[in-house]
Amino acid sequence: MLYVPPARNEILLYFGELCEQRRRNPSEDVISVLATSRIDGELLSDDDIVLNCYSLIIGGDETSRLSMIDAVHTLANEDDQWACLKGRQVDVDTAVEEVLRWASPTMHFGRRAVRDVELHGRMIRADDIVTLWHSSANRDERVFAEPNTFDLARAPNKHLAFGHGPHYCLGAYLAKVEVAEMLSALRDFATGFDIAGPIQRIHSNFLTGISSLPVRLMPDTAGLAQHRAAQPTGSDR
Repeated sequence: MLYVPPARNEILLYFGELCEQRRRNPSEDVISVLATSRIDGELLSDDDIVLNCYSLIIGGDETSRLSMIDAVHTLANEDDQWACLKGRQVDVDTAVEEVLRWASPTMHFGRRAVRDVELHGRMIRADDIVTLWHSSANRDERVFAEPNTFDLARAPNKHLAFGHGPHYCLGAYLAKVEVAEMLSALRDFATGFDIAGPIQRIHSNFLTGISSLPVRLMPDTAGLAQHRAAQPTGSDR
């Protein structure tokens, strides 16, 4: 029997209740769009809506967190790349894509072939179940020059961290915003950082990453002062 943690059950039930509410009273939000949209004239099922909402949470939370932790861990050991980011020699949005390629927090996904196809001399038959290894694809030397080098300026960067096609991760855009904000904060408010304690990795055959990363940050006093000066005063709010 599949074990579903209580917290996950509560999230799914919460989304189910929101789905019913938005069907009755739609608003300008993602769940309302899902609850009122039609495919071939049919409304999405409650299960489809709930699972899409859950995918949004996963894409914007767990995998984003693992990518951000990996970025800090890698930058702490890549002085030249940290210097490029800190010196604004690389665009944050470009850096985000390399962080996602490098971390590849979701290692693989299973798919069922919809037709016969030959791939690299191997025949995959319709209805065969195949495993797509994102972590391997994102190190493919046929696609990426020096794939085992962390390069924040890498472009183009056609990684598959969020999948591809109709299965492209629903939370991808939220995840990119979160990673970009973290990189921007490091760049603007820290002069450097180092690992301050033992690292603990997650135990999973689906996700990869670090669950605990103690870090010592050296504050950028000029950047912090500039940020405070830019904040509205009480009379401006």
